[in-house]
Amino acid sequence: MQNHPLTAARERLGLTRRQLADAVNKILYPDPGQAAHSAFTANYLGKLENGKIRYPAEDYRTALRIALNADTDDELGFRNRRTVVQQDAAVVDSEISAVSGNRRIVPAARSVGSEGLVEQPSVILARIRENNDASVNHALLDTLDLYVSDIVARYEEEGPLTLAADVVRQRRWVQSLIPLRMQPRYSARLLAIAGQLSGLLSYMSVNLGRFSSARAYGIEAFQLADFAEDRELKAWVRGTQSFAEFYDGQYRKALGYAVDGRRFAGRGAQAVRLAVNGEARAHAKLGQTQEAEQAIGTAYEVLSGLSPEPGMSSCVSFGLYSEARVASNAATAYLALGRTEQVLDLAGRAVTIVDTSPSVWSQALVRLDLATALAGGNRPDVEQATDVARQAMRACQDNQIESIRQRTRALATMVRENFDDPCAESFVDEVHTWLDEGRGNR
Repeated sequence: MQNHPLTAARERLGLTRRQLADAVNKILYPDPGQAAHSAFTANYLGKLENGKIRYPAEDYRTALRIALNADTDDELGFRNRRTVVQQDAAVVDSEISAVSGNRRIVPAARSVGSEGLVEQPSVILARIRENNDASVNHALLDTLDLYVSDIVARYEEEGPLTLAADVVRQRRWVQSLIPLRMQPRYSARLLAIAGQLSGLLSYMSVNLGRFSSARAYGIEAFQLADFAEDRELKAWVRGTQSFAEFYDGQYRKALGYAVDGRRFAGRGAQAVRLAVNGEARAHAKLGQTQEAEQAIGTAYEVLSGLSPEPGMSSCVSFGLYSEARVASNAATAYLALGRTEQVLDLAGRAVTIVDTSPSVWSQALVRLDLATALAGGNRPDVEQATDVARQAMRACQDNQIESIRQRTRALATMVRENFDDPCAESFVDEVHTWLDEGRGNR
């Protein structure tokens, strides 16, 4: 079997995996104390060489090119596959189009020619930290804000496996600043940034299936938001705590957090997320149809009075949900209520938008809701349902998260229990293999 290009480049220089990992860490973290917490280990390098991780973060790729004297990512076997919902499997079946009145839009390829020419905010932040000698000022806080925004923007493309370790490092470093004496004008802002970082780590923990960590980060994030007297952040954290309980099957707790978050959100941006992602979905799982519908109505009512951005907002955005994200969450609530016509309508509208976004998770989740509605509607179509589900599985083959794994597993169970034919049996086997392969990348 031919070696991975990364392996070949390493062996040409006579380096072991540990030696190359050490060289990469010296490039990324000149301070040895930082490198001690690095996710770039010989084991991580082994996953790159074995193809289990195919496209590492930009700072890792840059450091590897420097260490191995490579000019391009391609020389090391790194090719960006993150926008794939394959063309040959991309067109949603015409029956879905007929129901939804929409057609799928294939996302345009992104230019990657500029990657590696400039540095990530995390690298620039490290220098600003050094320049400020651990003091807190506007330059440092502005860069921390940019760092948080960069994580939000990259999250759905790169995921927690790539980003969490660096967020943990920055969160630990921010904690070291909090006890320092600083001017009051800086303290609330620093506490809010620390709360955002802990909140992001809570969300990442859910996606990784680490619910105890998610709860602990959520408690910490809410306390920091309270110290900062930031009501909007408190509302966002409550939404994330609701999200964690929802995917751990604790629907009453999920509802409680969402309802409490509305106290802080008022009629602001976070009220939309709390209503549709928190309240509506939890009510639906509890079989409370009227309450779920009211929550969906509230989300749309609040959204109509605000100015949502077009397209699909990030799942970890600290701002306002987009209309497409509201629709996709409403579809999930209606699915739990068995309202398949509404699911097909809402998810059908959302799919044309999510497919123009870089979020393979949103592409997958909307398709899984569509597939489940097709399999469980008044005229179930297992072939069409499983075809749509396969599109979802291909979209995030190398980047599975807990919500997608849960919905795929639930669909496979539904298909196995309700259909007795070769198509259903084949799909269930494929799902088991897909879940096992994804577990190896977690």
